[in-house]
Amino acid sequence: MNSNSNSTTNQVTPRQNGAHPDYGLRVRDCMCPNQTECRKLMWEWADINATHMFPYPTFPQKTSKDTDTARHLQGYRENVVHHFYGHASGNLKKDTLDDTKTFRFALWHLPPAFRPFVNTNGPKLQRWRIPFDVGKELLTDRDLCKSLDKDGKKTYYASPICHDISEAKKEVAVAKREYHATLKSPPESNSTTTTARTTPKERRIAQATRQAEL
Repeated sequence: MNSNSNSTTNQVTPRQNGAHPDYGLRVRDCMCPNQTECRKLMWEWADINATHMFPYPTFPQKTSKDTDTARHLQGYRENVVHHFYGHASGNLKKDTLDDTKTFRFALWHLPPAFRPFVNTNGPKLQRWRIPFDVGKELLTDRDLCKSLDKDGKKTYYASPICHDISEAKKEVAVAKREYHATLKSPPESNSTTTTARTTPKERRIAQATRQAEL
């Protein structure tokens, strides 16, 4: 299996956007300022079939509507732009990102505790929310959603606060070690002793011997 992994790596170098040749996980452009290193990192996740690191949360397009949903989306835009680019206007810098296009960011930009709550389906007013108790240790009042959730509770935006590529590499390195250790592990067994593999002929002889002893 190790040789197959190495050959796959060689086949897709240099790696651009696209589906992993073995697992189909799709690596995309991230809207972060460091797309090259980010893409490399996501290919490493794809190499170990880390489905929990895909998909990419979508950055909502700008809208001029004045509705609860529009205000929620605009608040999320401001939050994401603030964490990636250091300003919270919700308008993107010229020549950086186009307001008319759909952009995504890689899931590693979210702390591990946030990732299970990423919701890319359902009503847009309920998307991009992190439960208050989950986010309160890492986020600030700036990150609070501008509206309550469907249960009338405060929530935080799914804020991309992780940008240290060296820390991200440590996380994926641990995941890779665990993945390869699993590949090398023998099948689990309730028995602590090793049972030799026998042929059908040997099993018939053993059975005949046991019957003769009865």
